[in-house]
Parts: sequence; C-alpha cells; structure tokens
Amino acid sequence: EPQDDPQARVPRRWTLHGLNNGLIFRATERGVSVLPRAVSYAIGHVSTWIAWRTMARSREAIADNLSAIFPGESRDALERRALETLRSYARDTIDFLRSLSATGQEAERLFAVTEPQRAFFDGLPAEGRGIIVVTGHFGNWEAGGVLFGRLGLPLTIVAMAEADPEVNRIRLQIRE
Repeated sequence: EPQDDPQARVPRRWTLHGLNNGLIFRATERGVSVLPRAVSYAIGHVSTWIAWRTMARSREAIADNLSAIFPGESRDALERRALETLRSYARDTIDFLRSLSATGQEAERLFAVTEPQRAFFDGLPAEGRGIIVVTGHFGNWEAGGVLFGRLGLPLTIVAMAEADPEVNRIRLQIRE
C-alpha cells in the first residue's frame, strides 16, 4: 500500500469485541491501583472467564491463532488455551499497572536484575552504544519499559497505535 494512503495508518482490528476501550482501561487502572494484588488477580481471573465464555468470536480468533503453534490439538484444547491466553494477558496488565507505582521491595520482587545484567545495561551507554530489544506481542513487554526506566536507561518504544483512541491516549500517557 502507498505510504500516503490514510488507510495504511489505521490499526487493523482482528476482532471487534469492545473490551479494549477507554472506560474499561481506566476502570482497570483505577481498580488495580487501590485493590490488593490478590483481589485484582481474582477479578481478572473471573472476568476473563466471562469474556471467554460469552465472546465466541474472540475465543475462536485466539484459538485460530494458537492452532499454528499447536497444529495437532483439538478445537476444545485450543479454546482452553485461549482462556489461558486471556488470563495471562490480564495478569500481565495487572502487573504492569502495579509496576508503575511500585517502590522498594515490591519493585525488587517484580524486577530481579542480577549484577552482571545491570553491568551489561550500564556498560552499553557508557561505551556510546545502545541496545535494541525486539519482542512479540505476548508477555509483559510493557513492564520491561518500566524496568528500563527504573534502571535509568533511555528508552524509545515503537508500538502500533491502539484501535481505541482513548486507550491509545492513556497508554501514551503512561509510557511518557
């Protein structure tokens, strides 16, 4: 597609379910900031089961994506993996949001950095060199940004914009 085509810049939405919107994201952010960790995880556990159970198209889309990795699995097994994928995403989101305000011992529990790792990350900028970290969209890559910030390392994030403008605005604000 030509670079000047406005449609080329619009994020593709592989499934429309409405859960990744500003209202839900803000409510999650607020809830995680005031509730105990265990309560946040419990809410995430139950709410992802409800989403998995009631949103068949999203569940099927995740299962389809997983079928490339697990080609021999039954449809039921792939859909159970879809539930675990949703739950993993919920835990990652909770951990990321909690990492933003973590201090002291809580941050140390979230980010275990060994002395050799710290020396490596500190050494590159001192040598006038940088590092490029490339990760797939699975796992807690957002919390990695918080870790780099806590280590005092400069960081540039390149990520596709969120389909929902309000979620995109909130994520950009958090990243800044």
